[in-house]
Amino acid sequence: MLDQSFWKKDQDFWMLDQSFWKKDQDFWMLDQSFWKKDHDFWKKDQSFWERLDDFWKVKDNFWKVKEDFWMRLEYFWKVKEGFWKLKVVDL
Repeated sequence: MLDQSFWKKDQDFWMLDQSFWKKDQDFWMLDQSFWKKDHDFWKKDQSFWERLDDFWKVKDNFWKVKEDFWMRLEYFWKVKEGFWKLKVVDL
């Protein structure tokens, strides 16, 4: 009887031990899943900042083009004004 009781407790112990290791394995899988999601989040966050940086570069470029356009327009008006002055003098 004692022998059966011992083996029963031994079997219960190993079942608990297996249960513990199964929970431990589940925990590490959840932990890996968490870190994977964390890593994915930071990649998306980095991508967001890179796209924002690209946006600012495009915006800066747009302002440079706009500024260049106004400078050329101003130059055009000065040339046109000079042309009219020459035309008036010729008359």
